[in-house]
Amino acid sequence: MANLLTPPPKVSTPMLLDTPWARVKHPASLRAGFGAADFMELDDVEFAQLLRDNVAPRQPTGAVREAWGEFWLTLGSSEPELADRVFGVLEEFFEQTEEALAGGQLDEAQTKRARKFLRFCEEAWNRLEVIVDQPLGWAGRAANEFNPKGRLVIAQLVDAIATHRGSVALGGDTESANEALWAVLRKVRLDPAMYRTGADSG
Repeated sequence: MANLLTPPPKVSTPMLLDTPWARVKHPASLRAGFGAADFMELDDVEFAQLLRDNVAPRQPTGAVREAWGEFWLTLGSSEPELADRVFGVLEEFFEQTEEALAGGQLDEAQTKRARKFLRFCEEAWNRLEVIVDQPLGWAGRAANEFNPKGRLVIAQLVDAIATHRGSVALGGDTESANEALWAVLRKVRLDPAMYRTGADSG
Protein backbone atom coordinates (compact mmCIF):
# COMPACT_ATOMS: atom_id res chain seq x y z
CA MET A 1 0.00 0.00 0.00
CA ALA A 2 1.38 3.38 -0.99
CA ASN A 3 2.42 5.79 1.73
CA LEU A 4 -0.22 8.51 1.62
CA LEU A 5 2.21 10.95 3.22
CA THR A 6 4.70 10.65 0.36
CA PRO A 7 4.40 13.70 -1.89
CA PRO A 8 3.82 13.03 -5.57
CA PRO A 9 6.83 13.35 -7.84
CA LYS A 10 7.44 16.86 -9.06
CA VAL A 11 6.52 17.30 -12.69
CA SER A 12 8.68 19.82 -14.50
CA THR A 13 6.91 22.01 -17.00
CA PRO A 14 8.74 22.13 -20.33
CA MET A 15 10.02 25.56 -21.27
CA LEU A 16 8.76 27.23 -24.40
CA LEU A 17 12.26 27.62 -25.85
CA ASP A 18 15.33 25.62 -24.86
CA THR A 19 17.94 28.39 -24.95
CA PRO A 20 16.24 31.72 -25.71
CA TRP A 21 19.54 33.61 -25.41
CA ALA A 22 21.17 31.63 -28.26
CA ARG A 23 21.83 33.39 -31.54
CA VAL A 24 19.09 32.77 -34.12
CA LYS A 25 20.04 32.35 -37.78
CA HIS A 26 16.61 33.21 -39.14
CA PRO A 27 14.77 35.44 -36.65
CA ALA A 28 11.01 35.82 -36.88
CA SER A 29 10.09 38.95 -38.78
CA LEU A 30 7.34 41.33 -37.80
CA ARG A 31 4.38 40.87 -40.09
CA ALA A 32 2.77 43.91 -41.65
CA GLY A 33 -0.83 44.44 -40.60
CA PHE A 34 -0.58 42.17 -37.56
CA GLY A 35 -2.69 43.38 -34.65
CA ALA A 36 -3.43 42.36 -31.08
CA ALA A 37 -5.91 39.66 -32.12
CA ASP A 38 -3.34 38.13 -34.47
CA PHE A 39 -0.71 38.01 -31.74
CA MET A 40 -3.15 36.38 -29.34
CA GLU A 41 -3.92 33.66 -31.91
CA LEU A 42 -0.26 32.58 -32.14
CA ASP A 43 0.49 29.43 -30.22
CA ASP A 44 2.77 29.67 -27.19
CA VAL A 45 5.96 28.65 -28.98
CA GLU A 46 5.36 30.95 -31.96
CA PHE A 47 4.63 33.84 -29.61
CA ALA A 48 7.75 33.17 -27.54
CA GLN A 49 9.88 33.00 -30.69
CA LEU A 50 8.45 36.30 -31.91
CA LEU A 51 9.26 38.00 -28.61
CA ARG A 52 12.73 36.47 -28.42
CA ASP A 53 13.59 37.59 -31.93
CA ASN A 54 12.25 41.11 -31.38
CA VAL A 55 13.12 41.72 -27.75
CA ALA A 56 15.47 44.45 -29.01
CA PRO A 57 15.45 46.47 -32.24
CA ARG A 58 17.53 45.06 -35.08
CA GLN A 59 18.09 48.47 -36.66
CA PRO A 60 18.63 51.78 -34.83
CA THR A 61 16.62 53.81 -37.36
CA GLY A 62 14.43 53.44 -40.42
CA ALA A 63 11.33 51.46 -41.27
CA VAL A 64 12.44 48.32 -39.42
CA ARG A 65 12.97 50.35 -36.23
CA GLU A 66 9.58 52.04 -36.62
CA ALA A 67 7.84 48.69 -37.12
CA TRP A 68 9.54 47.39 -33.98
CA GLY A 69 8.26 50.37 -32.01
CA GLU A 70 4.73 49.83 -33.29
CA PHE A 71 5.02 46.15 -32.36
CA TRP A 72 5.76 46.93 -28.72
CA LEU A 73 3.15 49.66 -28.61
CA THR A 74 0.57 47.12 -29.77
CA LEU A 75 1.71 44.57 -27.19
CA GLY A 76 1.34 47.04 -24.34
CA SER A 77 -1.62 49.16 -25.28
CA SER A 78 -4.18 46.87 -26.89
CA GLU A 79 -5.60 44.29 -24.48
CA PRO A 80 -4.57 43.55 -20.88
CA GLU A 81 -4.50 39.84 -21.74
CA LEU A 82 -1.89 40.46 -24.43
CA ALA A 83 0.38 42.45 -22.12
CA ASP A 84 -0.01 39.76 -19.46
CA ARG A 85 1.03 37.14 -22.00
CA VAL A 86 4.15 39.13 -22.85
CA PHE A 87 5.07 39.55 -19.18
CA GLY A 88 4.61 35.82 -18.70
CA VAL A 89 7.00 34.92 -21.51
CA LEU A 90 9.57 37.48 -20.37
CA GLU A 91 9.39 36.07 -16.85
CA GLU A 92 10.16 32.61 -18.23
CA PHE A 93 13.09 34.04 -20.20
CA PHE A 94 14.39 35.63 -16.98
CA GLU A 95 14.19 32.37 -15.05
CA GLN A 96 15.83 30.28 -17.77
CA THR A 97 18.66 32.70 -18.42
CA GLU A 98 19.43 33.41 -14.77
CA GLU A 99 19.42 29.67 -14.00
CA ALA A 100 21.78 28.98 -16.90
CA LEU A 101 24.17 31.73 -15.78
CA ALA A 102 24.10 30.50 -12.19
CA GLY A 103 24.73 26.90 -13.28
CA GLY A 104 28.16 27.71 -14.66
CA GLN A 105 27.75 25.40 -17.65
CA LEU A 106 27.93 28.10 -20.33
CA ASP A 107 31.19 28.85 -22.09
CA GLU A 108 32.53 32.40 -22.34
CA ALA A 109 30.68 33.27 -25.56
CA GLN A 110 27.41 31.78 -24.32
CA THR A 111 27.73 33.60 -21.01
CA LYS A 112 28.25 36.90 -22.79
CA ARG A 113 25.26 36.23 -25.03
CA ALA A 114 23.06 35.19 -22.09
CA ARG A 115 23.91 38.32 -20.11
CA LYS A 116 23.15 40.49 -23.12
CA PHE A 117 19.83 38.71 -23.65
CA LEU A 118 19.00 39.16 -19.97
CA ARG A 119 19.63 42.90 -20.30
CA PHE A 120 17.39 43.02 -23.37
CA CYS A 121 14.62 41.26 -21.42
CA GLU A 122 14.92 43.75 -18.56
CA GLU A 123 14.67 46.62 -21.03
CA ALA A 124 11.65 44.99 -22.68
CA TRP A 125 9.94 44.53 -19.31
CA ASN A 126 10.50 48.19 -18.40
CA ARG A 127 9.40 49.31 -21.85
CA LEU A 128 6.16 47.39 -21.59
CA GLU A 129 5.46 48.71 -18.09
CA VAL A 130 5.83 52.28 -19.34
CA ILE A 131 3.42 51.65 -22.23
CA VAL A 132 0.87 49.91 -20.01
CA ASP A 133 1.04 52.52 -17.24
CA GLN A 134 1.19 55.69 -19.31
CA PRO A 135 -1.93 57.86 -19.57
CA LEU A 136 -4.22 56.46 -22.29
CA GLY A 137 -1.80 53.59 -22.85
CA TRP A 138 -4.80 51.31 -23.32
CA ALA A 139 -5.99 53.46 -26.24
CA GLY A 140 -3.01 52.51 -28.41
CA ARG A 141 -2.59 54.43 -31.66
CA ALA A 142 -5.73 56.48 -31.02
CA ALA A 143 -3.77 58.47 -28.43
CA ASN A 144 -0.54 58.85 -30.40
CA GLU A 145 -1.42 62.31 -31.72
CA PHE A 146 -1.64 63.82 -28.23
CA ASN A 147 1.41 65.22 -26.43
CA PRO A 148 2.21 63.91 -22.90
CA LYS A 149 0.41 66.74 -21.07
CA GLY A 150 -2.61 66.39 -23.33
CA ARG A 151 -2.71 62.64 -22.73
CA LEU A 152 -2.69 63.21 -18.96
CA VAL A 153 -5.62 65.63 -19.07
CA ILE A 154 -7.63 63.50 -21.49
CA ALA A 155 -6.96 60.39 -19.40
CA GLN A 156 -8.36 62.13 -16.31
CA LEU A 157 -11.46 63.24 -18.20
CA VAL A 158 -12.06 59.83 -19.76
CA ASP A 159 -11.66 58.13 -16.39
CA ALA A 160 -14.06 60.60 -14.75
CA ILE A 161 -16.66 60.13 -17.49
CA ALA A 162 -16.37 56.35 -17.33
CA THR A 163 -16.73 56.44 -13.53
CA HIS A 164 -19.78 58.70 -13.83
CA ARG A 165 -21.37 56.48 -16.43
CA GLY A 166 -20.77 53.39 -14.33
CA SER A 167 -22.18 55.01 -11.20
CA VAL A 168 -25.35 56.19 -12.93
CA ALA A 169 -25.83 52.87 -14.72
CA LEU A 170 -25.69 51.04 -11.39
CA GLY A 171 -28.33 53.31 -9.90
CA GLY A 172 -25.95 55.34 -7.76
CA ASP A 173 -26.51 58.80 -6.37
CA THR A 174 -26.72 60.93 -9.51
CA GLU A 175 -26.07 64.18 -7.68
CA SER A 176 -22.87 62.84 -6.10
CA ALA A 177 -21.75 61.34 -9.42
CA ASN A 178 -22.34 64.66 -11.16
CA GLU A 179 -20.39 66.59 -8.53
CA ALA A 180 -17.46 64.17 -8.81
CA LEU A 181 -17.39 64.75 -12.57
CA TRP A 182 -17.63 68.53 -12.21
CA ALA A 183 -14.76 68.39 -9.69
CA VAL A 184 -12.50 66.75 -12.26
CA LEU A 185 -13.46 69.36 -14.85
CA ARG A 186 -12.50 72.08 -12.38
CA LYS A 187 -9.29 70.30 -11.49
CA VAL A 188 -8.07 70.32 -15.09
CA ARG A 189 -9.52 73.84 -15.55
CA LEU A 190 -11.89 72.76 -18.31
CA ASP A 191 -15.23 73.45 -16.61
CA PRO A 192 -17.13 75.74 -19.04
CA ALA A 193 -18.88 77.34 -16.08
CA MET A 194 -15.53 78.77 -14.92
CA TYR A 195 -15.24 80.82 -18.06
CA ARG A 196 -18.88 81.68 -18.59
CA THR A 197 -19.18 83.20 -15.12
CA GLY A 198 -15.60 84.33 -14.71
CA ALA A 199 -15.20 82.08 -11.67
CA ASP A 200 -11.84 80.70 -10.69
CA SER A 201 -11.25 77.29 -9.20
CA GLY A 202 -8.86 78.80 -6.65
